Amino acid sequence: MPLVEPMHYVSFCGLRTHDKLMGKLVTEIIYIHSKLMIVDDRLAIIGSANINDRSMTGERDTELAAVVRDTQMIPARMNGQPYEAGRFVHSLRMSLFKEHLGCCDEECFDPNSDAFFKNVWLGHAAANTKAYEQVFYCVPNDYCTRLVHLQQNRERPVLKDTDPRAAEELLRSSVRGTVVLFPHLFLADEDLRPPLGSKENLISLTVFT
Repeated sequence: MPLVEPMHYVSFCGLRTHDKLMGKLVTEIIYIHSKLMIVDDRLAIIGSANINDRSMTGERDTELAAVVRDTQMIPARMNGQPYEAGRFVHSLRMSLFKEHLGCCDEECFDPNSDAFFKNVWLGHAAANTKAYEQVFYCVPNDYCTRLVHLQQNRERPVLKDTDPRAAEELLRSSVRGTVVLFPHLFLADEDLRPPLGSKENLISLTVFT
């Protein structure tokens, strides 16, 4: 049986935006504390819990989650087939996809299609990532697999400094929404364990989770 490539079905992304501050282009990752899961356009869960001991043992942090199960259905489409979706959950997903992917209704109407996943979701994320890395020093990124690469990354010329007008035009023409690819290789080749003999090395890792 041939191996299945997980990235054909699963992706990890972040959110990034840009603006002008005192006349200069700036960018920043968008940090969102709440966690949201939308299932089949029929069920939505939004809450505050993290997947770690602090949130999951039930004896430390106080967490809250709301579950929405739609009972009012509307015509929709899944993987090219007619589908009954929940009115609220479907509208929530459509609103978020249009905001973060910069797409129209038709582009994100069928979230299970290959065309959406490859051309819209991954396509927009890859294009946004490429544009931001041309214009700014974006950290984290997949180029910096070692700590020494961080300084090298800072020394490379970027468009916001060499040609601000071209940088603005590139952002205007290439960036759609806010979604960017998650940098899987950032510091992948760096040994981040605490040095032997350090106080951090003497403490159990459970303290930091």
